Amino acid sequence: MASSYASPRRKFKPDEFSVHEAFWRDNYNLLKERGYTLRDRYDPNWIPSWKKEKSSKHWVDCEDGQVLRYGNIADAVRRDGSLVALKEIKINESVHEIAVGRLFSSEPLSKNPRNHCAPLLEVIDLPAGSQSVIIVMPFLLQSKYPPFRTVGELAEHFRQIFEGLEFMHANNVVHGDCKLDNFMADALSLYTSPPHPSALRMRRDWRGPVTIRNSRTRRPVKHYLIDFGLSRIYRPEDGPPLREPVWGGDQSVPEFALPDGWEDMGIPKQGLEFMKPLIDDMTASVPKKRPSMADVVKRFDEILKGVDDTTLRSPVLNIGQRMKIRKKVAHWTIQWLYKLLRISALPRMMASSRLPPRKPEELNKVEAFWRDHYTFLKQRGYTLRDRYDPNWIPSWKKESSKRWMDCEDSQIPIYGNITDAVRHDGSLVVLKGIEISKSLHEIEVGRLFSSEPLSKNPRNHCAPILEVIDLPAGSQRLIIVMPFLIESKYPPFRTIGELVEHFRQIFESLCMPTMWFMGRSICRPSEDMFLYAYSDCKLNNFMADTLPLYASPPHLTDLEMRRDWRGPVTIRNSRTRRPVKHYLIDFGLSRIYRPEDGPPLREPVWGGDQSVPEFALPDVFLCDPFAVDVYCGWEDMGIPKQGLGFMKPLIDDMTVSDPKKRPSMADVVKRFDEILKGVDDTTLRSPVLNIGQRMKFRKKVAHWTIQWIYKLLPTDSDSGAFAISRV
Repeated sequence: MASSYASPRRKFKPDEFSVHEAFWRDNYNLLKERGYTLRDRYDPNWIPSWKKEKSSKHWVDCEDGQVLRYGNIADAVRRDGSLVALKEIKINESVHEIAVGRLFSSEPLSKNPRNHCAPLLEVIDLPAGSQSVIIVMPFLLQSKYPPFRTVGELAEHFRQIFEGLEFMHANNVVHGDCKLDNFMADALSLYTSPPHPSALRMRRDWRGPVTIRNSRTRRPVKHYLIDFGLSRIYRPEDGPPLREPVWGGDQSVPEFALPDGWEDMGIPKQGLEFMKPLIDDMTASVPKKRPSMADVVKRFDEILKGVDDTTLRSPVLNIGQRMKIRKKVAHWTIQWLYKLLRISALPRMMASSRLPPRKPEELNKVEAFWRDHYTFLKQRGYTLRDRYDPNWIPSWKKESSKRWMDCEDSQIPIYGNITDAVRHDGSLVVLKGIEISKSLHEIEVGRLFSSEPLSKNPRNHCAPILEVIDLPAGSQRLIIVMPFLIESKYPPFRTIGELVEHFRQIFESLCMPTMWFMGRSICRPSEDMFLYAYSDCKLNNFMADTLPLYASPPHLTDLEMRRDWRGPVTIRNSRTRRPVKHYLIDFGLSRIYRPEDGPPLREPVWGGDQSVPEFALPDVFLCDPFAVDVYCGWEDMGIPKQGLGFMKPLIDDMTVSDPKKRPSMADVVKRFDEILKGVDDTTLRSPVLNIGQRMKFRKKVAHWTIQWIYKLLPTDSDSGAFAISRV
């Protein structure tokens, strides 16, 4: 579509047409009749402006002296005044491009917010005898224009492109030509006037350079994939999709036997070190070892959760490049203002089903579920937020002085099938809508650990199910009610001791449900003989009852804001002063095994952690799910490891490649307790820092002053938490 590259060196006079340009001139009147007006240059009656009387201009300075970078693509103004791009394609060469374009431009796929395929607005058939057709698309710009200003803007670009490819794969379509030129963005709103397709630095009327009036942080944009000429649609019933090498824009694919490379993204990588493990896996030389795009999207989302705000707001620089002090001050002043205005460092657009709709008063499909059951749940004693009241009127429409993003009732849950509610006794709870046919194990496991005698066992860290609500007859869903828990990493861990206590409880929870089996000395919780494997150990499945640490409850969509959206949350206690209990949630992949059924073996389960060594072995069909839990129990923690050197021998054993050599969770708990006996008090009271991170002197003094005070205070021996967490 629109490109920023300089016009190619002309081998003809500026008032002469190339073969491609002649095509647009010959179809100028036809397109005008269809409602599309091309540039004056392609009017059959065109007279070059630099040749008109009294003209002193050089052709280089005239808009109609500019030729298109890609001759088969032209821009036009549609009858409604909007800018569009027209592309000439050969019918016999582009059957797949039209088929794929129409597939993703038709309902229901066209309405899916995860769809990042540039839409086909129209396909124009040319007069009989022509071997070409013209497809009409929105006027998009290459994703890198205007330049990315922050790492967060660049990260959002990657996220949307990954999500777009994942959506194509989920619908059995392969793009086949992933390269920088085929990654576009709807960035016109960032300019004061549209740029020229021949040179994006100039205005479309060629009256001067363009002016950027907005950043992507301030006004998020949607990114798109284009050019489906090499794309293919595969039917699942045809078996595994195999294909001869396709020479698209990236010639570095290892199986094509050319040199290695990830470099086709063409983006500076300073500040993107957090992406390296994922990139390495995506570009593995063995195709079978590369993650699927669904895994890439999931892992990338997890990675972004661990990236701090300062990194995301950092400027985008080439490796080794340094920013001048004046530009640095200007950059960080703007970012500071954005932060004060509560503008996220990660500018999210309508790119995923978890994001708000374009109109904040419109409920998406998953939200409609809660609206439809608002009255039913209220009768059962659960009051949802005002947003889901069938009679809801948006608060920003009642008070015209308010912006919708400043109102609580404009916020939607991060995960659409989960929402919060106030129970009839005034307590906060979480409701989760689940499909009965797909969640039998989640209900079974949840009820098992929520029933006596397991529910009274202090080593039980499975989030309890308070109630299972059956919906009216005919519904394929039900709702489970759980306590309002928060991801374990919120509020942030302050000391190594708090972090160690988190590990201790998670290890204990994974040990608790199992019993002696296959020669392993594992805990036996009750007389009932059973084995239970969790199978989805990952950071956002580790929760904690940290509500007592807040002055007022946080909001489910943004844990840094109060639930009433009247300001940021205030932390009034630390975990050291007021210990918390940690929990495991999400038992959708969990399974219960009985000893009489033999050794518990299972096909690889692709949960949150995709790095399990035995999953990558081509000849392994069944795995020990308990050994997988041991591996994932540490591997996916995503916690800073500075100061945790005393755990290294245990971690190395838990993540060894051979599953038979990993310890059982009971052995892990036992060894961990022994390790902690040898850790001194100062280490446990040390601050939690990333590797290489240094604490400012003022913060260091404040931290150790508080820890010294805690040490002087008497210890609460009944808290049941580990050493330093007990004060």
